Amino acid sequence: MKKMKRRGGGGARPGAGRKPFAPTDKERDQVGRLSQKERVPYRQIASQVRNGISLPTLTRYFRDELIPTKVGNKPFNPTDDERRLVEKLAAMGLRRWILLPC
Repeated sequence: MKKMKRRGGGGARPGAGRKPFAPTDKERDQVGRLSQKERVPYRQIASQVRNGISLPTLTRYFRDELIPTKVGNKPFNPTDDERRLVEKLAAMGLRRWILLPC
């Protein structure tokens, strides 16, 4: 019996099975907008892409769009007053884990 080379998809026939997921630019923009500007949870974003995709597919193919600093959100930069307040609280004996936001 001759061995067949498998090339993605699955199934015994050549070309059988589901085609691999390939996101479009429109979908990338949609995921970036939903996750960063509108702060929609990942489960809801996954259900709105195409006819719904799984969470592993969302995180695998849209990793760059799900990172906050890549789409336009700026990282938190404390002001001088906030820095002084944290220094005072630390000097008073408060632990670091108390000062971290939830």
